[in-house]
Amino acid sequence: MLYLSRGILASGDPSEAAEVLTLMGDPQSWQSFPDLRECYAYASFLLNELPEAEKHFRALLEEDQSNQFARVGLMRILAGREAWEELASHAESLHAAAPTEKSAALVERLTGAGMIRS
Repeated sequence: MLYLSRGILASGDPSEAAEVLTLMGDPQSWQSFPDLRECYAYASFLLNELPEAEKHFRALLEEDQSNQFARVGLMRILAGREAWEELASHAESLHAAAPTEKSAALVERLTGAGMIRS
């Protein structure tokens, strides 16, 4: 189920995301598997079920602060809500854990906007 869900979600096509939720069926059968919970959260995000996606991304981060997939998913939701202060905090955490050119550019933009204090 994991690889099929990831394969379907890889396209980022919202019309296919509903298939993942159907495939996953009863939440009790996959709740103990973080990878499947990531798939569920991302499918919810693609379907614009943002409160559901946010709830699951946050739960994943509570269990594992190093879950960069959940952090980026949550950051996308925060950006859509223009929750810049919380987004900045997550951007700093993301960059500290796994620095890339993109994370550096994001931190730089947020610093320039006064959201992050140097």
